[in-house]
Amino acid sequence: MRLGLTVSLLLLSSAPALAQPLDWSGFYAGVHGGGGAGVVDFETANDVADHSAPGGLLGVQAGYNADIGNSLLLGVEATLSWTNMSGTALVDEAGGVWGDQYEGTDFNWLATFAPRLGYASGNWFVYGKLGVAVATFDAFFEDDTGTDSLGGSRFGAVFGIGAEYAIDDNWSIRGEYDFVNLGNSPRKFAPYATAYDAEMAIHAFTVGVNYRF
Repeated sequence: MRLGLTVSLLLLSSAPALAQPLDWSGFYAGVHGGGGAGVVDFETANDVADHSAPGGLLGVQAGYNADIGNSLLLGVEATLSWTNMSGTALVDEAGGVWGDQYEGTDFNWLATFAPRLGYASGNWFVYGKLGVAVATFDAFFEDDTGTDSLGGSRFGAVFGIGAEYAIDDNWSIRGEYDFVNLGNSPRKFAPYATAYDAEMAIHAFTVGVNYRF
């Protein structure tokens, strides 16, 4: 009996210690890249100019997570992305000196700031976020006589969902989908006597890498 107990204690003492639960809380920062499309939807009077603007994104993110118990984390994240999303629509085959006429949009930058709520289980962390966004863009009308362009920015809201997997105690990889609603505002180009309302939005799919400090 005494010998068996001694052997059991020796085996337990030689067994590797159980890994500590992964700590997702604290500050983190990283980079991301991916693709998506901007969407420009005009009012009915000018819906011939509706178009999508596909392209890529490349950017950085930083944030903080706080452990609020029951495997839940509450945090906040800021992102900044460069994008080359661009698209046009053929609005008229005018002919003559004008030729084909197009309207288009180039998206340049996208920034977001959003609270996040997520659930951690082992090496996995799944989350959702809802916050504010701003995008910069250039809109244009062009034909054979030249180009009329206007630049601007739009404020709106961002909704996102994502999942993150920890490679070790510091590094993790993630995938995320974001929908950015940039609202409705008028556009007026030189050939038109009136301005037409245009709703703008962005769909973005990204993958990224984070480092937790």
